[in-house]
Amino acid sequence: MYEIQQRAASGHTDIYAIIVKNSTLEVWDTVTGGGSFQASPTWTNCDIPLTEHALVKGLYTATFPAAIEAGTYSIFVYKGASPAATDSYVSGWALIWNGSKELTILDTIINAKILLGAKFLVNKTVQNKTTGVITLYDDDGTTPLMTFTPDDGVSDPNLFALTPGTI
Repeated sequence: MYEIQQRAASGHTDIYAIIVKNSTLEVWDTVTGGGSFQASPTWTNCDIPLTEHALVKGLYTATFPAAIEAGTYSIFVYKGASPAATDSYVSGWALIWNGSKELTILDTIINAKILLGAKFLVNKTVQNKTTGVITLYDDDGTTPLMTFTPDDGVSDPNLFALTPGTI
């Protein structure tokens, strides 16, 4: 579960969030279809009210909708008594969502390295015997994913360095 959080002065009852799907710029509509992304929704259908934490005054929270699938989103927080496009913007941020939790940049890098390592073990690799260049192919076996050149100029004879090519 991801919790949308905003800090503000204590006592507000008019702070809400809007969620935008970055790939399509559609807005999460909390009413239509029980919650779905819409290209032109009614603004009042899109607000996710934030409520002040019972113990931590000035901390406003709301639960991120569980129905939202993995992707990259922008969360915008507004202040206004009755949600309207003219309400005051408070803050905003990007969210990388895996379908059940937020992914940090570090998570994304680690996942990419694990995926690349798995592809290196499973996918087709070809070494040009003349140049020494090794090409790692994607799952389809024809699209080059990465090229690199072994470098035997390292001091330990049991090791060799890889000179990165293109990704």
